[in-house]
Amino acid sequence: MASAAFVVVLLVLGVGAYHLSGGDYWLARPATATDVAAAPEPADAPALGSCWRVTPALLLQPMPWPADAAVTSCNTLHSGEVFHVDRVDPALVLAAARARGAAVTEHRARMSVQARRACSTLASRYLGGAWRGGRIRVHMAWLRPERNGYFTCTLVFTDDPAGRYIGNLRGNLLGGLGGGRSSSRVAIDCASDGRFIGCANVHDWEFAGLYAVTPLGGTFDAAAVTEGCAGVVQAYVGAARDDLRVRFVGPSDPAEWAGSDQTFACYAVVREGRLAGSLKGLGAGPLPHR
Repeated sequence: MASAAFVVVLLVLGVGAYHLSGGDYWLARPATATDVAAAPEPADAPALGSCWRVTPALLLQPMPWPADAAVTSCNTLHSGEVFHVDRVDPALVLAAARARGAAVTEHRARMSVQARRACSTLASRYLGGAWRGGRIRVHMAWLRPERNGYFTCTLVFTDDPAGRYIGNLRGNLLGGLGGGRSSSRVAIDCASDGRFIGCANVHDWEFAGLYAVTPLGGTFDAAAVTEGCAGVVQAYVGAARDDLRVRFVGPSDPAEWAGSDQTFACYAVVREGRLAGSLKGLGAGPLPHR
């Protein structure tokens, strides 16, 4: 796969979140498959480091996005930034262009898996830490014409663990997760009523860490992920507790699982009441109820 150089870019969204996404767009197959395989990068590809006012509707569209969705400076309030432009293996592009019938869907899926996996891997490298530990959603979008196999990777800033609500911020996220949870403005802390919040505030969910399913290419098993996250939560709290539940957020949907990093954000959730302080290192002591 061709690699694109990293440029100081700003991207945001959090997922903690929970999801890696990319639209499945496709145009009619051209007459000459070889021409598709040899196609250069589109001249209207978005600039690395460009920041955008992202909306759910915009994320359903292939690139390039409308010019009025871009902001002139990343210091302006925005919700996403393009951090990588690349292409899937030209051999996959050629195979997809030559495919007929049901084979078209199969080859499209292979291209999508490769593009999504590249975005997921490079997002953590760019941020300086595992992106699923941040209020980030990684979005892959095809560049028109999608059949040529060029794609973009964008970091979207989110406001909730599930990544359904898009947030806003100012500034650059290069290395934004490299300083550790306590120093990062995009690192996940706690959540209340389904929205991210600092753990000093009243909350009912608290981020405990990440659990990865290995090896890549395996199948999703909810019970195994729950057990894995239970171990993460126990280590974070310092004891196994009956007054806490375990919840996880990650690529549990088959469409999200394919090409994902198979990594989940693990949360400790209080069974009754609300919390007014952190659970970290609490051990078997009383919960910091409000």
